Amino acid sequence: MCNAETETDSPGDEAMAGIFFAVVGASGVGKDSILEGARARLEIEGSFYFPTRLITRPADMGGEDHHSISNADFVQAVRDDKFSLWWSAHELHYALPDDVYDKLRQNIHVVANISRRMVEETIVRFNRVEVIEITASREIIRDRLMARGRESEAEIMVRQLREISPGWAANAHVTQIKNEGTLDEAVESFVDAVVRLSTHAVQHVRRA
Repeated sequence: MCNAETETDSPGDEAMAGIFFAVVGASGVGKDSILEGARARLEIEGSFYFPTRLITRPADMGGEDHHSISNADFVQAVRDDKFSLWWSAHELHYALPDDVYDKLRQNIHVVANISRRMVEETIVRFNRVEVIEITASREIIRDRLMARGRESEAEIMVRQLREISPGWAANAHVTQIKNEGTLDEAVESFVDAVVRLSTHAVQHVRRA
């Protein structure tokens, strides 16, 4: 995970007018499916950017669309400050490309799936941050994880019992989207929230 010893100051913070939408939620809650649906609706208009994550996982292992990167290349990229944000979870490394800064400077809103443990770091790195938390009941999440077939039932139980720091959202504005109905309903709620928050931010700036 990012820390003070490996970070550099975010370049051109004062010029980043776009909003960084940090999408968080437990594994199995449906973040990837919702983001895929929202991307098809929002990215085409040019005001939103959904960066493809880099993950130290083979591209053919299923799951979200991602750029596969080796552990060695990942470590070197961190040393060279090639990522806008990076973290580690579940024995894998994740990162967002460094073009996130450019998009935000161009007043393009960035929508990305990140670890909940990185919310505070995200607030430090980007000027304007909105957190959207995808939620669902533990039973629904368990069923989805079982259907995914990547982990045993025991591993899923351990995952669900893993403690998340209660202070992860202390300084964040959080909007919750419940994903317990159809995917279309969740995507609609997500898109509505993102558009509302971005529109409200523009109106607030104009009034100021």
